[in-house]
Amino acid sequence: MPPLSASVEIRVLGPLEIDVDGQPRPISGRVRRAILGVLALHPGEVLEISRLVDMIWQDHPPATAVNTLRVHLSQLRRSLGADGLVESVGAGYRLNVARDAVDAFRFESLIRTGRAALSGGNPEAARDALASAMDLWRGEPLVGIACPAAEEEVEWLRVLHGEALVDLAEAELRVAGANPDLPTLQRLAVERPFDERVWSLVMLAHYWAGNQADALEAYQQAAHSLREELGLDPGPRMRELHSQILSQDPALAPRSPARLDLPNFSTPFLGRTAEIEMVSSLLAEHHLVTLTGLGGVGKTRLAAAAAAECARRFSGGTVFVPLAGIADELLVIDAIATRVQATEATVEAVCQAMEDRPRLLVLDNCEDLLDAVAGVVADIRSRCADVTVLATSRVPLGLTGECAWAVPPLGVSAAEAREVDDEGVAASEAAALFRDRAQQANPALRLTSTDHRAIAEVVARLGGFPLGIELAAAQCGVLTLSEIAARLRSGPESMPSQVRDRPGRHESMETALEGTLQLLSEPARILLARLTIFRGPVDVNAVEAVCAGTPVEQGTGVALLSELVRAATVNVDLTGTRARYWLLPPVRQSALAAVNRLVEQPVEITELLPRHARHFASLAEEIRPAAGRAAEAEVIERLDAAAADIRAALEYAAESDPQLGLEFAAAMSPYWMQRRAHAEGRRWAATMLARADEAPAAVRAQALHTAGSLAFDDGDRAEATTLLSSALDLWTELDDADGSGRALNNLAGIASDSGDHQTAIARWQQAHELFVGIGHEVGVASTELNLGIASEKLGDLQRAVSLLERALDGFRATGHRPTEALVLERLSFLALRRGQHQHAMGYARAARLVREESDSPERRARSRWQVADCHRVLGQDEDARVELAGAARSVLEDDLADAWWVPALLETAAALDAASEPSRAAQLLGLAGAHRRRAGDAADQATAWQLAAVRAELTEALGEHGVLTEGLVGEALLLESVLAELASHSRALQQEHPDRG
Repeated sequence: MPPLSASVEIRVLGPLEIDVDGQPRPISGRVRRAILGVLALHPGEVLEISRLVDMIWQDHPPATAVNTLRVHLSQLRRSLGADGLVESVGAGYRLNVARDAVDAFRFESLIRTGRAALSGGNPEAARDALASAMDLWRGEPLVGIACPAAEEEVEWLRVLHGEALVDLAEAELRVAGANPDLPTLQRLAVERPFDERVWSLVMLAHYWAGNQADALEAYQQAAHSLREELGLDPGPRMRELHSQILSQDPALAPRSPARLDLPNFSTPFLGRTAEIEMVSSLLAEHHLVTLTGLGGVGKTRLAAAAAAECARRFSGGTVFVPLAGIADELLVIDAIATRVQATEATVEAVCQAMEDRPRLLVLDNCEDLLDAVAGVVADIRSRCADVTVLATSRVPLGLTGECAWAVPPLGVSAAEAREVDDEGVAASEAAALFRDRAQQANPALRLTSTDHRAIAEVVARLGGFPLGIELAAAQCGVLTLSEIAARLRSGPESMPSQVRDRPGRHESMETALEGTLQLLSEPARILLARLTIFRGPVDVNAVEAVCAGTPVEQGTGVALLSELVRAATVNVDLTGTRARYWLLPPVRQSALAAVNRLVEQPVEITELLPRHARHFASLAEEIRPAAGRAAEAEVIERLDAAAADIRAALEYAAESDPQLGLEFAAAMSPYWMQRRAHAEGRRWAATMLARADEAPAAVRAQALHTAGSLAFDDGDRAEATTLLSSALDLWTELDDADGSGRALNNLAGIASDSGDHQTAIARWQQAHELFVGIGHEVGVASTELNLGIASEKLGDLQRAVSLLERALDGFRATGHRPTEALVLERLSFLALRRGQHQHAMGYARAARLVREESDSPERRARSRWQVADCHRVLGQDEDARVELAGAARSVLEDDLADAWWVPALLETAAALDAASEPSRAAQLLGLAGAHRRRAGDAADQATAWQLAAVRAELTEALGEHGVLTEGLVGEALLLESVLAELASHSRALQQEHPDRG
């Protein structure tokens, strides 16, 4: 099952709801809601069309059930608005989501987790899991959806919900101990009067509350109900509990409450909801979790908040051990022993004090005593299986089984942290922290809209870093917000601490960073300083190419980056095909100065600028050989990600190395064309040409060609002609056949677009001769393709075929498969024009074969339509309908209804029905015409062959007014319904209303 890029949440425990990327997607129509409900109860499972029909309608399907179902599926996919969410697989459909995207399956999983915790003696964890499950229950599952096939699953969920309520009641009772919630238990006994387990909980609750008589009375009530209504006596477990209560068995005594020993803080803790949930989930899965990050990122406050959130899981209590200020490693065990109330300062005594029940041990600020803390934690873990350790440290402890998690900045995403962006940031958690601390510094502060924009800039420049935000907010007593933002533009070191009791390590961003740098190796420090040259995320290749050099040896980049990532001085994004590394803005601004205070030989970033520029120029060079091949998309994606560094490198080249700048701009030309960034490309090319008068003629010629090509692609024919002619003159003087051929090729294109086909052919012929002379196979094939198209426009079909056939051979020899398919499609159209219908079919089928290898769904479907049209022309109507059905199905399944060639598909369908069903055919032509007008000029590039003859046939059968009338009816048809009919190979035209079901 291919991964889905969208985030999807489906709720069936109550009214059916679905969110895609956090946005609700209302689904109207009874049938569509039933389809979604059924698919949601079978996520990831392929349900065949026949099975779906049975599940939706059971014994009473409509006559056109399959066709109707396809229409509703198409409309459902459009309503969901997420590619690939409902996907066609073989003869069926699948909801492409993981099980946990559906609340019913999360519900079951949470109940299993809760029951396991309850049976394992951890009622706190059981209560959390079961309460989370109950939070998902919004009412009767799939309420309002009439779908008989779902009843069995719905009944199972009802039973599971009822049993889980009892599990939750037991977990809550065992946590509450002597303070039970009796009213809730008594209500549950009323709802489940014959459930002995519920009555046992009521008895136990009364007993723990000190009411033995009430407990015994509850037993009598239960026994009476069972005998009167069911003729049964209480079971052995309930009778045993009754005996224990009578004898006041000590084994029934409730547990003592867990100890919660956490520090008090002088300022409120804001936000961090997602991070608390993350740490909480990590503590549920691991016995050693270390929160890492720079000083001031908020590790201590987050650890305390997460520990408080998770405290109910740890019946043995939660203990917080501060280690900041301890200089002697031997005192680590003393600090822990004191907090856990051990009898002596030994690991054995500490473990003895924490035995019997699950306990959470929070060790704060471990980095200065790393070896000692690691040793003690290892000893405790080897002796105490029920102890979970939550540590905070600037770097991981380095122990087996440790889960190290870098605490992220506050409420500003990675993308926002790299750029100042007002919109949305002022409402972030980072901005909330700034406002709170600013009000402390200046209680009279009243914020204006201008102030909110300044706050947005401040928190974005600080990357959401809590320490930086607090230091900046503290200045509100002496500076305006605009002044604070202005000072930050020169760097965060301009914001020293104003608070007396703030630890020295948090006096400024630089001192906070220095504390971490002291824990790093010398090469790692140097690499961090050199990384400040990058403006955006980069991969390891860029790091090694630009930053290598003593003491950062070639080939050590991954190891050093790993050290920096573990210390949270470098951020990493692992979601793509390549790991990408980047620095938070305050780290990037402070790192160079902080490192240079710790090393003997200062790092000079200016020395790296030439390497930086050459690296990104070489990256740009990768796009030209990748053009037309599978690797092209990846190269473009890499250039997209490197946009900020590419612009910085171009600026350096323009100022310091104009020749490199010319080569760089030339290399970027295909990328700028792909991204339609003509204005930027033309600006850079003009800048480089103006500053590189002394550059070699070959380099200037290439830059002129780049500028001219961009102008041509941008529609500026006059400027393009001037630049390309200058490039051609230089290449001619240099006797450079390759360059001259490329310039002539573009100049010919300009002439062709201007309607001067004779001049165009002459220039393409010159270019062709040059490419032949130097053995440039792609150039030869490209000019033959262009000459073939030009000859077709001039009516010389024989020459056009000859040239296109030669171009076909050339593209096949060079492996340019997409262009090969394009040539095959042109040859197919030419063969139809020449009456060579079998040849047209051969070319169309070959093009389809090439497209099926790796091309886009749109091009594959278009190729299938062309094969269908060739079948029709050959009189093979049944084969044409089969191929047309496949093309129509692809249009529906891949959401291609807006493709420019879809009107031609409808015209082919009309041509197939012209003789037998002229009214239907005229309606299809009316729908095709309406769709063609919406699609614009591009739609005129594809038309069913011999369409004029089809129109004449319809006029003869229906008359002009009849064709006009049916055409107007066709314009009102629902395109998806017609495509669904074609996809099912149906001959009956039935219009489906959007909400019909």
